Amino acid sequence: MESMSFKDPMMLAEQSSGYLKSIFRGTKIYDYDTRIDQYNWYALYIIQVAFYFTLQALVRKFAPPPGDIKVFKEKKKMNDYHFYYFQYPTFVHAIIGCIAGYRYDQPNHLYHQILMVHSFAYFTFDSIIEIYYGTDDALTNAHHLVVLIASFTHVKNSFGGFEYIVLHLITEISNPFLIIRTVLKICGMKETMIYAVNDMIFATIFLFFRMIVTPCALIYMFEGHNILAADKVGTAAILFIQLFWCYRILYLIMEKIRENYKDKTGAFNEPLVIRILFNIFKKLISDKKVKIYVSITQFILIFLIPYYFYKGTIFNNY
Repeated sequence: MESMSFKDPMMLAEQSSGYLKSIFRGTKIYDYDTRIDQYNWYALYIIQVAFYFTLQALVRKFAPPPGDIKVFKEKKKMNDYHFYYFQYPTFVHAIIGCIAGYRYDQPNHLYHQILMVHSFAYFTFDSIIEIYYGTDDALTNAHHLVVLIASFTHVKNSFGGFEYIVLHLITEISNPFLIIRTVLKICGMKETMIYAVNDMIFATIFLFFRMIVTPCALIYMFEGHNILAADKVGTAAILFIQLFWCYRILYLIMEKIRENYKDKTGAFNEPLVIRILFNIFKKLISDKKVKIYVSITQFILIFLIPYYFYKGTIFNNY
């Protein structure tokens, strides 16, 4: 899987300009890392896909079960049973994704390439195994499709490693806490202090990185002249999808706060602002008509308006 550098890195760096350029611009332009061309990336991809399937098999054999499988079958909760075992390889991928080396606006580094191929392999494994066990849903499948296309596109280009790893960090940094949350929930530890503390940490990190950091990263990518089109379109698609997850988390937060205002008769006496926010986020996750309106609004804000402002560079590619 050879990588090709089509443009002079120095020329590419000088072309870029934008609102966030002064913050992200590197002080040194590195040469393309020729070690990338010495590896068989197809073989490494296949090996890592096999690694995750092997890890899943070992986990199912040696990891402590979430409970009696008969109980899960009786309660028709087999999705939870399988999902528990998925958390182990997901945790490995999340930790690897959070350990990254950044070089802005530079040709790809060997480490970038290793991480991108690794991620491509993991999401191949995750997509197959979730479909096989029936634990997938529309949002998860859409997310996997976007990441698989983005990973393959980046592996085939000599630029984009830095941007890919930034996105990888944004999307993975909250996952260890999500995985711990899922495992604790399936193991019946939802009422424990550790669950509550972990829940708070997860929600804070997830909302901050998905609702604040991701839009900032998207603006930076739209403004860059040396950013792959896959970064721009892929990040926009990820933001579009993950906002719906954010709405669900905000709804759960409002629901939990609202529970504190429940009296002995079961009536809620929450402040007006809590009631309004609770109803808003409830509609955002449960009302189909509202979800359609929100989807259209998000599409205009995330795709159409940026396309109008950055149409001169939005489809730049290398």
